[in-house]
Amino acid sequence: MTQGNAEVVARIYGEFALREEGLVLIDPDVVIQQDPGVVGTEGTYHGHAGFVQSILDIGAVFEDMRFVPEKLTEIGDRVLATVTMTARGRESGVELRQVLGHVWTLRDGLVVRVEAYASAAEALEAVGLSE
Repeated sequence: MTQGNAEVVARIYGEFALREEGLVLIDPDVVIQQDPGVVGTEGTYHGHAGFVQSILDIGAVFEDMRFVPEKLTEIGDRVLATVTMTARGRESGVELRQVLGHVWTLRDGLVVRVEAYASAAEALEAVGLSE
């Protein structure tokens, strides 16, 4: 039985993909595009190493990070994720709670692209929808 795309994405959030088990769900040629509003990670990352680096870059700014998917919506080969990020500033100690939007594109059950936006509204717009 094959998994739906939303189930694949849910597994990645659950495993946070830093462990090797999570990376098996990600295409080796994945592209990660981080919006300028996503602190510490603006830019494009490539491949498994880039996927891990994007998470490490956020970790350089924040500690005690958690990404909790509140809603996963399948739209063709993409999954729109509304995600609550909680963290604490590494230097400031300030607590952060922000609702982000991620758009995951999958092919043959593997993630081939991730777009991270500073808000769920921006992610909705990226897939051609509105609130």
